Amino acid sequence: YNRVAMIAARDLFGISDINGLTVDELSDNIRKAYSSDWFTRLIVDRCRIRTVILDVDDRSFVNDHIVYVKKFNSFLNFRTKYTIDSIGMMRGDMISSLEEFVQALESSFDEAVSEGIVGIKINVAYKRPLYFENISPEQARKVFKELMSSEEKARLSFEKIKPLQDYMMYRLLDMAKTHSLPVVIHTGFQAGNGNYLENSNPTLLTNLFMRYPDVNFVLYHGAYPFGGELAAIAKNFRNVSIDLCWLYAISPSYSERYLSEWLETVPVKKIMAFGGDYLNIENVYGELVIAKEIIARVLSAKVRDGFFSESEAKIFARMILFDNARSFYNLQ
Repeated sequence: YNRVAMIAARDLFGISDINGLTVDELSDNIRKAYSSDWFTRLIVDRCRIRTVILDVDDRSFVNDHIVYVKKFNSFLNFRTKYTIDSIGMMRGDMISSLEEFVQALESSFDEAVSEGIVGIKINVAYKRPLYFENISPEQARKVFKELMSSEEKARLSFEKIKPLQDYMMYRLLDMAKTHSLPVVIHTGFQAGNGNYLENSNPTLLTNLFMRYPDVNFVLYHGAYPFGGELAAIAKNFRNVSIDLCWLYAISPSYSERYLSEWLETVPVKKIMAFGGDYLNIENVYGELVIAKEIIARVLSAKVRDGFFSESEAKIFARMILFDNARSFYNLQ
């Protein structure tokens, strides 16, 4: 991760090393950069990025090059009555039945659609496994009643709450299908400690891909370290794509190895080869430098090996860096 920041400091601010002797100069150079339209100069002009896709609710920074996906975590990761009541209070209508809970989700979803979201973001693997069963309304209603009869902040065990969480996931995917919105899912490595890697294995999602063949899914972060499993899934299911966002910082060698394998096993139109996944734009630039080096090496090797021609490699480069994402998210 530090390599990404070092590249940004070197190329953007003329600082060859980040240390106690250079930090003041680096800070001054950053302040000067932000005194003008640094976002456009860096992201649009230098990185040549047409569109940035964000998954935050803060819309205070307005820019023509930014679009949003929406997370509905409070409807998927709840464990207490307090969460349900909080949703009701925010919406100005208390929730007392399963049907009202689903209706609140529908209302939140419709609001997000009216705001112009380009997809749905799911990152629940930080809290639970990605396996979701198709639960009947009767089963879900039973769990909902138990939850709402408990103490305000008492946490139901995951085993008890799972059927209701699963039920709400299927309702969310129903809405994505109705509105023809793609679904983005965090798979593989999770930021921070205290997470269970097995929760984010992409093979846990297979039943959802089968249940919703008309919903387009993209699995983020190259599902590190489940690259082989991801290849098989994207090869088998026409509605599943691969995204390498954040992957070049996690492991450049993994990125290179599996990009080469995915180009052999997965239709090239289903590979999106770059995404920054940062809270600051300087690191987007740093990771893009690494990404372009790796993509160039992989494509060059394929041409040398006769796997495809140089003209095909140029077409594929544009597809995995631009065309595929534009098509997947229905961007102009």
